Amino acid sequence: MNSACVIEDPAALRAPGQAMRLARLGSHHASRLSFARVLLRDLVAADALIDRPHHALDEHGYGSVVYRVRAGDECYSLCCFSTPLAPEQRTDRVIAQAWDASFVLFDGEPDAAQLARLQANAPLQEAGRFAATDLVLSRANRSVRLFDHVVQSLAQGDQPDVGFVRDVGYLMRTTAVYGNGKFGLADRSRIAARRLLRGAFRPEMLSVYLIRLFTHELVEHIAAVRAPGRAVGLSASARRALGIGNATGLGMAPFIVTHAQLFNNWMLARETALARVRTQPRADGCARRHFETVLARVGAYLDQWQVDDARQHERLNILRDELAGFRRALPAAWASDRPWDAIYACGQGASLELQELLVSLLLEPHGALVDGLADCCDADETVGIDARGDCGSLLEQLRAQARWALDIDMNTAQAQALFWYVSEEKLEPRLGRRDSEPGCEREMPLAIVRDYQALEAELARAPAQMPLAAWLAAHPEHRHVVMRLQSLRAYPYAEIHDNLIAGDCLPIDLLRCKLAMFGASRFDPKSDRWTRISLFHGAPSPSELRATEADDWSFAVVPAQFEASDPLPVPSIEASQGTALRRPRSGQAGAVDLSVGEFVQLVRKAAIGAGLEIGLAHELANAAGLLATVQADSIGDAVLAALGEPGTDPAPMRHEDGPWIMTAAPAVRLIPAVLDLALAATEAPGVILPGGISVAWLAAYIGTRPLVGQWRLELRGIEDPSQVLDPADCLRGANPPGAGGLLLRALAGEAPGCPPPAGRVMIARSSLADLQRWALETTVPSSESSRTQGAGAAIDDNL
Repeated sequence: MNSACVIEDPAALRAPGQAMRLARLGSHHASRLSFARVLLRDLVAADALIDRPHHALDEHGYGSVVYRVRAGDECYSLCCFSTPLAPEQRTDRVIAQAWDASFVLFDGEPDAAQLARLQANAPLQEAGRFAATDLVLSRANRSVRLFDHVVQSLAQGDQPDVGFVRDVGYLMRTTAVYGNGKFGLADRSRIAARRLLRGAFRPEMLSVYLIRLFTHELVEHIAAVRAPGRAVGLSASARRALGIGNATGLGMAPFIVTHAQLFNNWMLARETALARVRTQPRADGCARRHFETVLARVGAYLDQWQVDDARQHERLNILRDELAGFRRALPAAWASDRPWDAIYACGQGASLELQELLVSLLLEPHGALVDGLADCCDADETVGIDARGDCGSLLEQLRAQARWALDIDMNTAQAQALFWYVSEEKLEPRLGRRDSEPGCEREMPLAIVRDYQALEAELARAPAQMPLAAWLAAHPEHRHVVMRLQSLRAYPYAEIHDNLIAGDCLPIDLLRCKLAMFGASRFDPKSDRWTRISLFHGAPSPSELRATEADDWSFAVVPAQFEASDPLPVPSIEASQGTALRRPRSGQAGAVDLSVGEFVQLVRKAAIGAGLEIGLAHELANAAGLLATVQADSIGDAVLAALGEPGTDPAPMRHEDGPWIMTAAPAVRLIPAVLDLALAATEAPGVILPGGISVAWLAAYIGTRPLVGQWRLELRGIEDPSQVLDPADCLRGANPPGAGGLLLRALAGEAPGCPPPAGRVMIARSSLADLQRWALETTVPSSESSRTQGAGAAIDDNL
C-alpha cells in the first residue's frame, strides 16, 4: 500500500466487521476519491488539452468523430462512430447486437487506415477484433425522447426543458465499457504506468468523459443542420446537467469479489480518509463553509433524485427526513471539541444511507488531507501459495483471519439458496436459484463463506503437523481458497462480511458499491439485479476544467432554468460512408491475435472446463500467459496438450538423507506441487527432477509464482549444480546442459524477478476453437426465469 495511505492512529479506522457489511456497501455515495472526480483533477494537474481533430457526420448525425487528449508526451483519441438503429433493436441489455454509437479509445492518433479498421470493428463490439493500440471499447444508445427533445429545442433557438433534463439526466446510455485486454484490446500492463492512465479504471473513465462530450456535440450538430442560422448550442449549465447514462447488471458484481486486493485498497483509502477527517481537532472557517455549501446542495439533490423502485424509494424518503434532523443537530456538532467526529456521530443510529452520505460529505472540504489517497486505489493483485509450514498453522490463520465467515450458519437451504454462474448466452455472470434452476454444478467460486468453512473442516481433520505442501497435493480442490486466504492476510477490507449465496443476498448492493467508487450518481434500480445510473452528472466540460470550481460538482443539482446560449455555426456536412458490418479477420492467416490477458482468461476457463481444480487452473493460465509470449507459434498446442494430460495424483517422490527425488515426471498440471515441495523443504538440498519434465513449463510456473519472503527458486543441471539455468533459455525450451535431470532448489536471497508477460499472443484458429469449447463447459444455458428476474436490463430502451 502506498505510504500516502498511512494514518497516525489505525484505531480510528472503522472495523471491517462494520464497514464491510453488504447493506452498508450498498449505501455508498460518490466522493472525492471516486474515479470520475480523480480523473478530472488529474487532467487539470497535467494541463491536458482536449480537441476534435476529425469530424465527419452527415445531416442525420451518422459518421465518425475523433476527440484527442494531449498532456506532455501522452496522447489518446476517442474514436466515435454513430450509426442508424431501428427502434426494435434499441435495448440496453448487454445481449444487444446493435447500438446507436460505438467507441474506441485509441493509443495516440489514428491515421486513415486505423480509423477505417476501427469503424469496421467497433459497431460489431464483441464480434470484432482489436489491436494493442486500442485501449477501451464501448457502445451507447440514445435516450430517445430526451435526445429528440434536446435536438428540437436547440433547433428552435431554445434550451431544453429543465424538468425533462432533470428527470432523465443524459442523452445517451452506455451498456458496456470494456478494457484490460478483452476482445484483443491492450493489456493493462502496457499502459498502467502512464500519468494520465494510472489508477484503477482510468482509461475507462476517460472514455466515458469523452463520450459525454460527443453526446453534447452530436445534438448540437443535428440541430445546426436542421436549422442553420437559428439553432443554438447547449448552455454551460445544460451541459453540466447532462451526464452520460449507464445500465449495469450482474456482469460487474463479481469483480469486487474476484479482485479482493484491489477492492481492499479502494475501501482502505475511503476508510483512511474518513479517519483522517474525524481525527482533526478543529474546523476552520473555510472548511466549515465548504461543508455547509455542499450540505445545502445535497438537500436539493435528494429532492431531484427520483426512483420507481419501491425499496430505494422508501430509503430515499427516510434519508430526506433524517437529513432534516441532522441539520438541526449540526450547530451542536460545530460547538464540540472535535467537530468533524461529532458530525460523523450525528449519523450513528440513523439509516445506513445517511451514515454513508455523511462519509462523502465529510471528505468534501478536506481535499488537501485526503486527495492523495487516490494514488492508493490500484493493486498488482499478486496471488500465490506459501507452502511452508503445516496444517495446524494454516488452520490457526484461517480461524483468526476469517472468523466472520466461520461464524455464519450455512446449514440451511436459505443459506445456500443462490448460485452464481456464467451465462452461455452472453458469457456474463448471472444469479440462479439452487432449488429451481439448472447449472449449480458449474457455479462460480463466489461462495466465499462456504469455501472457508469447507477449508476449516478439512484442515481440522488433518494432523496438525502435516506439511502443508503434502496436504495441498492431496487436496487441490482447496488450493484456490488457500490462495485467497494467504494473499489477503494484510488486506483487512478485502472481504465482504456476508454470505453472497444466501437467499436474501441483494446483488444491487454490490453494484452500487462499485458504481459509487466510479463516481456514479442518481442510482435508479430496476430490480435487485440491475440499475441505471449517471456518470459525470454536474461535471465541467473540457473548456471549464481550468476554472477554480472544476472539482466542486458533487451532488449536482439541475438549476431552475438554463441560461441562453449563442447561435451555432453552420456545420460542414460529410456524406455518410456507412459502416461495413462484417466480421473482420485479424492477425496472420489461420491465426488470431489475442491480448495476453484475454489468452490467460481463456486458458483459465478452459482448464476449469477440462476438469482442473480452480487454483490449479489459475496457475496453469498464468504460466501459459508467460510462455505464450516466448513460444508464440506453438502455445495453443502446448496448452491443449497440458489439459489432455492424465494424472490426478502427485508424482511419486522419495526422500532419504539427501534431496527429494521425483521418481516419475509429473504432468504439467502437477508442477505446482513440485514447487510447493521445493519451497517447503528449504533445509533440504532441493528436489531432483527426472529428465522427462517440461523445462519450459517448469520455468513458466516459476516465473509467475510470487516468491515467499526472500526465497527464490532456481533450476540447475545435475551434472553441474553450480550453474544456474537461465530462465529465458528455459522458457524457450532449451535443453539443460548434461543429462540426468534437473535440481530445483529454493535459496535465500533477493529473487531476480520475472517481468509480466508482454506483447501479443498469436494462436492458431483451430487451437483457439478447441480452448473455447473447453471454456464453454463452465457456462450454463440461460433460463427463462433468469431473464424474467432481471438478469439483464429492460427490453425496450426507447425512453
